[in-house]
Amino acid sequence: MEAETAESGPKQTLSDAIGAVYRTDQNAADFATALTHLAVAMTTASEAHVIRPDDLGPIASSPANATQAEAVQQDVSERLDWNAGAPDPIEVGGVQAIVIALPGGDVAALAIRLRNPTATLRALAYERLVALSHLSFGAFRHPDLQDLKSLLAAIETDIAPEDLASRMRRFADADTVALAWFKGDAVSRLALSDQPAATARASLPEMLEAELREARDPARRADNVHVATQGSDAVAVRVDGARRHESFLPMVTQAIAQAQGAGTVARRGAARRWARRGVFALVALGLSLVPIPDARRISAEVISTNARTITAPLSGVILSVEVADRERVASGESVLFRIDTDDILQELATAEADYSRALLEREAARGARDAAALRNAELEADGLRARIDLLEARRASGTVLAPIDGLVSGGGLDRFSGATVRQGDPVMDVLDPDTLALNLEVTDDLLNRIEEGEAGIFRPDFAPSQTFEGTVEWISPAKSERSDITAFRGRATLPDDTGTLRPGLRGVFVFERGFKPIYRVVWDGLRDWVLLRLWI
Repeated sequence: MEAETAESGPKQTLSDAIGAVYRTDQNAADFATALTHLAVAMTTASEAHVIRPDDLGPIASSPANATQAEAVQQDVSERLDWNAGAPDPIEVGGVQAIVIALPGGDVAALAIRLRNPTATLRALAYERLVALSHLSFGAFRHPDLQDLKSLLAAIETDIAPEDLASRMRRFADADTVALAWFKGDAVSRLALSDQPAATARASLPEMLEAELREARDPARRADNVHVATQGSDAVAVRVDGARRHESFLPMVTQAIAQAQGAGTVARRGAARRWARRGVFALVALGLSLVPIPDARRISAEVISTNARTITAPLSGVILSVEVADRERVASGESVLFRIDTDDILQELATAEADYSRALLEREAARGARDAAALRNAELEADGLRARIDLLEARRASGTVLAPIDGLVSGGGLDRFSGATVRQGDPVMDVLDPDTLALNLEVTDDLLNRIEEGEAGIFRPDFAPSQTFEGTVEWISPAKSERSDITAFRGRATLPDDTGTLRPGLRGVFVFERGFKPIYRVVWDGLRDWVLLRLWI
């Protein structure tokens, strides 16, 4: 009689059995146990196991007293692709296994061992394992479900209202999302998707704010507006152009009302603002205490204390320039340039002929014992001799030699070849690079802060990482000729080994006097500015 009652009862289909296994309200252990029973029934397996990716043992086995669970786990755990989004079964030593999803989204593996592993039963088991795996991923890792879980998790956090509106817009694939929090009849906070927090309140249109306010009345609520209440508080959400997940929006709105009521949002906003102010104050205080070098910097130029300006010794045409810019020359040996002396040579030939004639006239007057004529001839001969010496000296000066050892300085020296110069015109400079010093420009605000004999460091502009020690020799008591600023000329020494320094290079001469906190530097500058402008 009992058998007849059982046979006449409601029949359970395979679809019903599968639906009972894949319920989304159960935990991982219950699901794993039900899945192993279902796998044994659908594949004629002798045993089935749900195993973890690690070596902690199976979650469930069917039958419950299966003795080969650990061996199965060891065989398949290292061969499965646990991160596969659309997994395929593997077969190892008579065991078939595939990756599945568990309630909550974690992954595991379903492994079975067939009683009679014929080709037909293996193919049947393969197809049904694939179906069971796909069903698990569809139930527990469906994209819509994952998006909803992610959004609900964000609502529970301390997310900014503007960020929450933007997250909802992406969740619903909508054009815009507006959120309004009401505390009683007053609007506590308004937020619009994809807008900075600083401008969201001002950018929310008045018509939209009024619509959200009216939406608390169900009779006046638009279809795209959802409202949820929590005590005396309310949350209104307007979603424009939602293209997916629209059915989830009322549930999301209710979750916002429960987790982020008007009072919570107001407190979080105020706390966030005070936190930002506090962090800013702490950072500013910390920075103000950072010590920085208490340094004085003045402009400086490298000069040579042993330099000569080479000028044209006579007027004429420069035949050739024998040196190049920055070429090293030797004193009295290196030819710098040559001036055409052909006209001097002609004058010299004429003077020598006149001198020979004067000598003959002197001898004739001596033979005639004419004292007056002899005296005149001697005076003329002496004058012509002096002229010859002068012309020879001028002719020799046409070849200009280096007056000192050093380097030639003068850009574009080739332009002087063939050029006509007058006596005294500058042509080039010769500088001794081993006798370098610094020309300083001391501004009036630093005049009383720098003393003669004070040591400093020179940093050239072309290589600020290089440093050269120096000492202030003197500072002029008179203002420099420069009219744009008030500055006083000074001079500082440089060491003997100046490396790559050359005359004409510029940089800064720094006087470092320990360290001073930033607030002190700012205070001193502000004090001096106030005294200079408000002093009466």
